[in-house]
Amino acid sequence: ISFLIFSSLLSVSSVFADVIISEIMPCNVSTKVGDLYNFRGWVEFYNDGESSVDLNGSVIRQYKKKGGLKWEWTIEYSFVVPAKGYKTIFFDKIPKDVSSPQKSGHSCYKVDVDGGKLELYCTDGSFSELSYPAMVPYLSYGIYNGVEGFMEPTPKEKNKTSYADLSVSRCAKPVFSGVQPGAYPSVTGKLTIKSSNSDSIYYTTNGKEPT
Repeated sequence: ISFLIFSSLLSVSSVFADVIISEIMPCNVSTKVGDLYNFRGWVEFYNDGESSVDLNGSVIRQYKKKGGLKWEWTIEYSFVVPAKGYKTIFFDKIPKDVSSPQKSGHSCYKVDVDGGKLELYCTDGSFSELSYPAMVPYLSYGIYNGVEGFMEPTPKEKNKTSYADLSVSRCAKPVFSGVQPGAYPSVTGKLTIKSSNSDSIYYTTNGKEPT
């Protein structure tokens, strides 16, 4: 009997999921604005199957960094992930109105910033999970070519290269000296920016994003 129970549990945990948790961004500072015109954490789902999948009724669980279930949430609206496509849900802790369905594309919970694990249980019995470390602003965490790591955010698009260790893949924090931070009507001094010899610094003097 114990062998049969073990075999049953093994078959459930190893079911291949067409829809997986492909990318998360708890620290969404300015990357993706939602339909409520704010920047909140989001989770991306990718459907590797040949047919679209509706995640209505699927369960998502958040586990704390040190273990232990923090919350469990059931998607209570139609949320169709197209075949070979991506779709995101904002985890912005929008309260559920007892008199109306939950707002589509949003969750009444938030994804932990200090690390943890997310699990997805689909109604067909398939399962996906993604464990992640403490997050930093402007970066997401996801899967690229089977490798998990930090990456440049690509919501609803194919993921880019992932980096497991930020210390070897991100430039050191530059050191500023001279002019103090602030807005000036004209140039009043000299600003010096220092970084490592292997890094390149891009800047503009007209307020536009460097390219």
